[in-house]
Amino acid sequence: MQDFPYIEHLRQQGMEQGLEKGMEQGLEKGMEQGLEQGARDTSIKVTLSVLTKRFPLQDVQPVRNALESIEDLDHLSELHLMSIDTNSVEEFLRALSASDE
Repeated sequence: MQDFPYIEHLRQQGMEQGLEKGMEQGLEKGMEQGLEQGARDTSIKVTLSVLTKRFPLQDVQPVRNALESIEDLDHLSELHLMSIDTNSVEEFLRALSASDE
């Protein structure tokens, strides 16, 4: 394209703009995913905190394992509320199993 430097310049400019737009979109998507993961982790943490506080002598590790397999943030929020009213860790686990079916 030696004979048409203007066309080469436009082509290069278009490639740079496309790359810049792609990087912006990738950054935005990464930030969105990071925020969602943070909210998910926080929901799991507060649910476990409630159960540990309410039932200090009971093992909550099985609950942690079950909660970490859940991706849906709304479901995790519902389970957090359920942890406030449950009568035991075992009851919570049964309800958790029933809600996954």
